[in-house]
Amino acid sequence: MLEEKSKKKENLHKGSNFQNVLIFLKPNIEPEKVERVVDILTQKGKKVFLTEGINEKLPKFRHLPVAHNLKEIDIIFVLGGDGAILRTCEKLIEERKLSIPIAGINMGRVGFLTFGEERPEEVIDQVIKGEYKTEEINVLTCSVIKENETRKEKKEFFAVNDFLVKSPDGILEFEIFCEDDFMGKIRADGVLISSQVGSTAYNLSLGGPIVYSGTEVILISFLAPFSLFSRPVVLPKNKSVYLKSSSKAVIYADGKKKISLEKNKEVAEFRYSDFKIKILKGKKTTFFVSLRKKFNWLL
Repeated sequence: MLEEKSKKKENLHKGSNFQNVLIFLKPNIEPEKVERVVDILTQKGKKVFLTEGINEKLPKFRHLPVAHNLKEIDIIFVLGGDGAILRTCEKLIEERKLSIPIAGINMGRVGFLTFGEERPEEVIDQVIKGEYKTEEINVLTCSVIKENETRKEKKEFFAVNDFLVKSPDGILEFEIFCEDDFMGKIRADGVLISSQVGSTAYNLSLGGPIVYSGTEVILISFLAPFSLFSRPVVLPKNKSVYLKSSSKAVIYADGKKKISLEKNKEVAEFRYSDFKIKILKGKKTTFFVSLRKKFNWLL
């Protein structure tokens, strides 16, 4: 069988060499599930940290240390789905601790980014034994540039899945470029700039393509475009996309509102950053195994 053409390294932490574990939880998770994971890790001699505020919500774990930052952390176990993993990635990017790997234990609905095994003890056991593969996913960046009379202002944001640009007033009218190549002037409810990982997220509901794991491309999909010919576009990873709106616009990163784009005065640039997130996956977890499970591609 051909190997996936993605950048993967096995045994990043050489099995049980990691010691300090941070548990990141999805909101409203059942305490029993957390207790089960904590018990497994402590029984295996690992030091377990929780994120700030969790001890108050789960009184039973008030004795566990709180990780106020990621300096001491070797690995993060995320209890939840892709949403919880995206919030964890946001934290890693914020603190520039991109060497810390993430192992997702699926307790959500979708779980494309999770380890692949459903039982916590199986995930933890395989990670400790080093029986996993590491998938490095590229992070998108959005830079909003404003030209002033005296200087150029620049604000930068990051996203793992996608950036969404919408108008708060309804219709978005914008010019879009690939580098200095004018693609067109579009009227639509919005535009989505996605990574390969984001191809199975919002992009999919807009009729965009599913992109094979490790295929580094930028996807452009339109929300309810006025023209039937405004179809999704796939660009190579080394390209930048520029957008200038002639109407009010708001930019969202992985579903979270980040900034308003001033009409006709600010330009948003979308491209891949140099950041990569390390996601641990089970050795038996392949791209199409995940698709079959999540989308019920069964005969």
